[in-house]
Amino acid sequence: MTFMITKKGLVFLLLLSALFLVGINIQAGWIFVLVSFLSSTFLFSFFLPPLFLRKVELKRETPSKGFEGEKIPITLKVINKGGLKVLLEYSDQFLDQQIHLPIPFLKKKGKKSWDYSIKASRRGFYQGSYATLKCSAPFGFFLWQKRFYLPSPLLIYPSYFEIRTFPLLETASYPAEVIHERKKGSGSEYYGTREYAPGDSLRFIHWKNTAKKGKMIVKEFERGFGSLVNILIDSNSNHNLGEGKESTLEYSIKIGTSLINYSLKTGHPIQLIASKGKKIEVLSYPDWWQALEWLSRLEAEGDLSFPDLVKLSLPYLPPRSTLICLIPTLPGLNLSTFLLAQESKVRIINIFLKADTFTKGRRVLEKEAFDKLLQDLSEARILSYVCQKSDDICQSLNKPF
Repeated sequence: MTFMITKKGLVFLLLLSALFLVGINIQAGWIFVLVSFLSSTFLFSFFLPPLFLRKVELKRETPSKGFEGEKIPITLKVINKGGLKVLLEYSDQFLDQQIHLPIPFLKKKGKKSWDYSIKASRRGFYQGSYATLKCSAPFGFFLWQKRFYLPSPLLIYPSYFEIRTFPLLETASYPAEVIHERKKGSGSEYYGTREYAPGDSLRFIHWKNTAKKGKMIVKEFERGFGSLVNILIDSNSNHNLGEGKESTLEYSIKIGTSLINYSLKTGHPIQLIASKGKKIEVLSYPDWWQALEWLSRLEAEGDLSFPDLVKLSLPYLPPRSTLICLIPTLPGLNLSTFLLAQESKVRIINIFLKADTFTKGRRVLEKEAFDKLLQDLSEARILSYVCQKSDDICQSLNKPF
């Protein structure tokens, strides 16, 4: 616990000192009695707040998971185990937001709960935070503070946007169609029969079984799935430009999450690739929630250059799969890196994050060099998109170079 004297306490102390000097000068006994009483009050206000705080406990309850941009419900519980009524003030910084909450008098051996919500401004894994209880009762001459660590493990998933269409990834008749909601019968391998459901094509009716059972029976086929989509995120610690949500890594994760959502809905399995230190991290064939958790915990902890990241990723890229690279436009990008992946019979899509829009004063890929790279990629039949800070990302993905 720590304490500080308040302005009110300083004024009181100065007046008390002045009164004591007056008593010495005029030698009035009643003034000394008054000074003694006020001094006792001053000391009483110093020793009482620690007695309040020593008997108070805090608990914070949160859900275990949530999405970036959503409001997270929080319950704060304050428990008074002492034998005195307590007047407190609560302050906390959780989910990157500051919270202040006045706590009215708590009864002896009493407890109270407060429900409030905080908007999750950024994805990530939050283990907890330090909260502070302040007490200046009963007279406000001293402010005592006690810190509590409140463990609140909370995983915030990244936000994403809906993509209606994306080249090379369209296996459904309509790109936004969820593959597991499509009617059976669109595959190529015969699986069996089932009862007719509204929306089934009449050309799949099994006439023999229909005649036997007296009701409509249709043929069922196994579903076909699209090719593997590899999403590569440059997580080099020196390549993450900008701050907070307005950084290249956060933009890459938001775009990557949106592409994962689209890929899985259109029947494409996915694989996620990033760097950590001098090694690469690969998450193969995750479902939606596994991919979200992986991206929630991803940080700029890599040391690999982009060409090295691509080279180390090649053994994990099967032929005829698609590689989507999310890259800030920094020096070191060259056509040969992309051609190396293309030689492995991998289809490539690049999403470039314009580095000069995320930071100032950093050396970035010059405009002429970047324009030349885009032209060379286009001639090599490699599709590229360019995204700038504050862009409508969804609109940016509708305008390939």
